[in-house]
Amino acid sequence: MTMELIYAFLIALANNVDTVGVRVAYSLKGIKVPFGINLWIAFIALVVSALAAKSGQLMALVLPGKLGNIVSMILLIMVGLWLILEPFFSRNKEQEAKGANMLTILADPVEADRDNSKHIDLKEATILGIALSLNNIGGGLSAGILGINPAVIGVLSAFISILVFWMGNRLIGIIKHWNLGVRAPVAAGVLLIVIGIRQIF
Repeated sequence: MTMELIYAFLIALANNVDTVGVRVAYSLKGIKVPFGINLWIAFIALVVSALAAKSGQLMALVLPGKLGNIVSMILLIMVGLWLILEPFFSRNKEQEAKGANMLTILADPVEADRDNSKHIDLKEATILGIALSLNNIGGGLSAGILGINPAVIGVLSAFISILVFWMGNRLIGIIKHWNLGVRAPVAAGVLLIVIGIRQIF
């Protein structure tokens, strides 16, 4: 396995940290995600990740010398720090807006099931997919600057998303056993920071 594929896999894994948290929350609340909806969410992740990576490739073409590596380093470190610190930020969960309010779901993807049907429909899945995929932009841009094929980062991000939602309740036991609720974001953040620092050494 080349370093490009390793970096692509680690970035795709980090892109899906929030997806893991959302899936566990859904399992605890008894919210079902049909496989067709799972595929739709993954498709959104694929498109956003691939477009971000393609944009990163274009940025690399216009950035002189090692400036591209420096920009990639900054992006990866920023995304890594966000993954580490974001769980510690308090979130206001008292907002009870009716319907699938975009801002509410962007702030907290767990709130996608706005009608409390215990079932994610196509409209809710579209907003949820967009909300989760926003995390993929920074990693995707960095992947593109690093020269990683946009299709590779897109497919890997989508595959991991599908796997996470498909595993469903199985994730709860794994996360509780290994205390991954806190460790996973921190580990993903540290990995991205390390990858970022390696760009200038």
